[in-house]
Amino acid sequence: MTAARPTAQEDEPSAVAPPSPARASRITCAPSHRAPVGGRYSVRNPENGQTEVVPPSTRVAQANAASAHARTFSDADAYFEAAELLLQRGDRRGAVLAAQTGMKLAPPRPSQQALYAWLLYERDGRGESVHPHVFRHLDQALFRDPSCVDAHCFKGVLLIRLGEFEEARAHLQRALALDPDNRPAARALHLLDMQRLEAENS
Repeated sequence: MTAARPTAQEDEPSAVAPPSPARASRITCAPSHRAPVGGRYSVRNPENGQTEVVPPSTRVAQANAASAHARTFSDADAYFEAAELLLQRGDRRGAVLAAQTGMKLAPPRPSQQALYAWLLYERDGRGESVHPHVFRHLDQALFRDPSCVDAHCFKGVLLIRLGEFEEARAHLQRALALDPDNRPAARALHLLDMQRLEAENS
């Protein structure tokens, strides 16, 4: 499929990868018991099955790091929520900037990456052409999560506007299979059905 490339460029951070999982050897769970001497903790290492003694200072540092990591993702989520509100208010550029700020804080979830793709399309004027960056983000979201409802829905709607009706139908049907109450996907699929009926009756 070939999409027209508008002159507007995407002023976004480079593509991000999902965060790598913490190594299993790192101690992030509650200790199995408290050691009776020195206030130390003993935990079982899942890699070798041996019991290791961890001083409280180490556990405090690990807990603080985990808390900061959680706050980072929480802040990123807040920026994506702000992006949705800005889009509802008609501030398309502000919505893109808010999402980009969130992406700098933490890698976006697949649904957030799909939303970012849609925000780029909205910012560029919702024309008949779609910037390749939009589909790149949608495809990355679907690669990371083939069951991402928003990515299927957004891609289906955009493919309709490019005249790729059969591929659009497949994505919209997949979105409805995953979420039968998805109204945007249902409306877009209904539009496709009406267009088909009109073509058959003409």
